[in-house]
Amino acid sequence: MTIKSIISQEAPDAIQCYKHGIFWMAYEQSAYRIWRLKKYKPSYKYIKYLKQGVISVGFTDIGLEDIMSSFSPFGGVLQEQGYVKIPVSEERGCRDFSLWKQSFREEKNTDQEIEKQLLSFPLERKSPMEAYVFLQKLQSDLRTPHFSPSTLP
Repeated sequence: MTIKSIISQEAPDAIQCYKHGIFWMAYEQSAYRIWRLKKYKPSYKYIKYLKQGVISVGFTDIGLEDIMSSFSPFGGVLQEQGYVKIPVSEERGCRDFSLWKQSFREEKNTDQEIEKQLLSFPLERKSPMEAYVFLQKLQSDLRTPHFSPSTLP
């Protein structure tokens, strides 16, 4: 199954998990629901042919069993080879998911901005003191709290 078809099947009223190798993966809204409950580390990746970023969380078979037992399904759980669908109530709207996903884009943009500043700094033409001040400012910028996935409820 392609990532495009997986993303197109995402729904706010179900958690969908897909087997990839030895791990299970959940994408987008399913990943958000699992992250809120289990705090599994999410991954953000920009997919060129989709022209959008995709968030996912991965976990083992034991993690899947834990997830299935943690959510109260609304209806029957659909289990097939390499696919699990857990119907759940839509307790939080898409707005929370959208904010969560936006935070990954903002974090990535911050990283790209810092990288751009580092690469454009003319170190060979600067004194040691100027280099020190530049580095100190970058460190200060990195320590400044900004909106991140860990600050969401």
